[in-house]
Amino acid sequence: MAEEEYRGGISEEEYNQLEATSSAARRKRRGKQEAATHPLLEHRHHAQSIIASKALDELETEVFETGLYENVDIHRGSRTSVLLAEIAYSALWWSVVHSLAPMLWFYPLCALKITGFEIVCVFHFSPLLTLIGPIRRAVSTPLGLLVLRLFTLVGVASFQAPSTLSRLLVLAVGNCFAMLTLCATWWGMSKLDRHRYIYSHFLGYLMLLAVRAWYTSFNPIFMGFATNNFATAIGAVLAIYLYFNNWRTPIVEEKEPKTPSRGQGSKKSSLPGLGATGMAFGALLFLSHLLFGEVSVISRWAVAPYPEVGPSPYPWGLVTMLVLSVGLVLFSHQYTLLGSPGWLAVGLTSAMGLYFLTSFNAYFAGAVLAVYTASSWAYLAKRMVRFPAGKVLTLAMATYLVLLLASVLVVAYSFVPGGTLTRERTDVLLAVTVLLIGAGSRASQQPQASDEAARTGEKRRKDRGKQKIIRVIGHAIRRLSTIAEEDEPTTDDSLSVWGSVHEERSREVYLAEEKEYQKFHSKLLWVAIGILSLTAMGFAYRYQPPVAMPVKEHPTVFSGGVWAFHFGYDSDGWPSMERAAQLISDSGVDVIGLLETDASRPYFGNHDIASWLSERLHMHVDFGPATKDHTWGALILSKYPIVSSKHFLLPSPKGELAPAVLASVNVSGHTVDFFCLHFGNDAYELDRKLQVERSAELLSNASSPVVVLSDITTPSGSSHYLTLTKHGRVKGLDPGDQKGGIFYRGVIKLGYARSSPGELGNTEIQVGKFRIPDYPEEPDNLVATQNPREVPEWTLFPATFGSHNFHTSTQKYFKQG
Repeated sequence: MAEEEYRGGISEEEYNQLEATSSAARRKRRGKQEAATHPLLEHRHHAQSIIASKALDELETEVFETGLYENVDIHRGSRTSVLLAEIAYSALWWSVVHSLAPMLWFYPLCALKITGFEIVCVFHFSPLLTLIGPIRRAVSTPLGLLVLRLFTLVGVASFQAPSTLSRLLVLAVGNCFAMLTLCATWWGMSKLDRHRYIYSHFLGYLMLLAVRAWYTSFNPIFMGFATNNFATAIGAVLAIYLYFNNWRTPIVEEKEPKTPSRGQGSKKSSLPGLGATGMAFGALLFLSHLLFGEVSVISRWAVAPYPEVGPSPYPWGLVTMLVLSVGLVLFSHQYTLLGSPGWLAVGLTSAMGLYFLTSFNAYFAGAVLAVYTASSWAYLAKRMVRFPAGKVLTLAMATYLVLLLASVLVVAYSFVPGGTLTRERTDVLLAVTVLLIGAGSRASQQPQASDEAARTGEKRRKDRGKQKIIRVIGHAIRRLSTIAEEDEPTTDDSLSVWGSVHEERSREVYLAEEKEYQKFHSKLLWVAIGILSLTAMGFAYRYQPPVAMPVKEHPTVFSGGVWAFHFGYDSDGWPSMERAAQLISDSGVDVIGLLETDASRPYFGNHDIASWLSERLHMHVDFGPATKDHTWGALILSKYPIVSSKHFLLPSPKGELAPAVLASVNVSGHTVDFFCLHFGNDAYELDRKLQVERSAELLSNASSPVVVLSDITTPSGSSHYLTLTKHGRVKGLDPGDQKGGIFYRGVIKLGYARSSPGELGNTEIQVGKFRIPDYPEEPDNLVATQNPREVPEWTLFPATFGSHNFHTSTQKYFKQG
């Protein structure tokens, strides 16, 4: 902690001046001599009126911010329970703010068009309301803060809404009050209070990450109605508790400053640097949400195929949590470092390393970027509150939303006009984001730098001249007040605040505040250790023994399936993970390819679907390509060990990128290659042609038996279908099925089923059953039947698998003619 922080914002030079003034006041005889000849003596009351009329608001604000009031109890709210309550409530606050992006994505997606309700993102601009005096004063009161906190919980309770639209609207209202809550806590407080609120707010961010680690990357608040009810109730209790136990430093009871804080309404808020600081904080919020909204994200950016695998989210997510904690607690006080060009170079280099490097090299670059990001949280927040909340926070949220939209356009470029300009430009997005953070950090490094720059303007020069005159007169008045103290006791209330009493108590309050800062940061360290320990316990709780090889009566019989997973949300935009896991389990499938599974993005909730399903179903998983490769993602879940794998990006010169995963699986001692692929949008004929040709080439080169699990959206009998089967040397599992996506070579087909997942999505789950041949030339089963009595019982699909949702042409079994 810098020494200036412990002095409550008073520089060493100013503090020494105060000490010198107090010493002079105690030398009465010498003081009286000076006063007798001082030209301002006869104008003393006139000078006092000048100070009171022209500078009282500013001086009271300055004293209010530094906590240097008479009879101020700066120890109020220093209990650890208040800190923990603020952290817990902040975790709910972050949950509300982060949940709006997925709803903004899924509501129009469910409607399959732009609905116009995307405009609710403007609720993030509610800080503009604090530019209105009555509203600003209302939110700065303890009762106003209580109301804001309770209405923020509306965003938590939005999960209970009956429809997607109503949930979106209620959640937007919660975000509106969440932004105002930030204004009421970060602005309108003393410097010490703001310091406490800012650090507890970002510790709440870490607390949210710790809780999500227990739930394998998902936020339990929005996973079920029971946990949502519990979170809403806890949030209400915390809000009420913090109403009676808070960090608001009380001010002089007889007087209340006209301006709650310098950040919301003082003249100093017009300092240059507002734009750079606001955009820097917005970029910081975006970078945190993009890469560290969950501890698994940078692992998914650095994923590698088997057998290397790379830094798996379990357990490397714990390391991510560690470096974030280090950045916040240990680096955020290094002001000289954080505003330096060298630190910006570190951030920019690590961002580019995360994007361009692979596997562990990319992950370690991301870990350095985590330190850079977390160290900037409190640093930029404390600089930002120097400006009006209505201006700087609105600018920050506008920057955040623009960058968030850009993160969508780098992937979903084929659905928007001009998308070719943003296609696959995540590297540019990262560079711009880090440069904005660095520019804002540099601009706000020296609080007086903007004053220096203002000297070139005529108005600034005049203002500075007036302020200098006021300071000189004020200094003289304080000297005269202490000289006349014994003979003429003053009754001027204004002087009792910032005059002689302030001077005599300044050292006492300074030492008390210094002690409070030290105590608070000691608590921060222990709380951060506690949150890190909580995360470690979550990882320990999730531990599972290695997946054992399945034991079957017929070990050479296996099943493979494919399903477009819809990112873990059902058709109405509600989380579907538990229901989807149950559907996969009921199908009895041994290996399944899931498409549309890369949810490690802010607008999908930063969910690690691969890890969640792998742990829930106790299966091996291969996820790819990496999140930074701009696809919608694909993964293979297998009850059998995955020996090796390769990740591919299929050619897409016009449309969206198409992912493919080729995994070699050990099926009871036999190697079978499972090829999971997802073709892009069929609107681009060239893309489809090149993707089919590349897929056929990959399949043709495979030497082992092959099972293709795909969603190719190419009807059987079409030219693309024929190219894939002929040049890829594979056969359709059911050539008569126009929507069939399963192909095979080198195995015996036994059965085929296509079942609707109901409300879980608009694509069917397809499952094929196969047997590894007893000898190389064993003939395939070519006769189809829907009568289960005509085939052996061990070839049948489980009775639990979608019996009432099967497509009318399936279940279908195959036998010898």
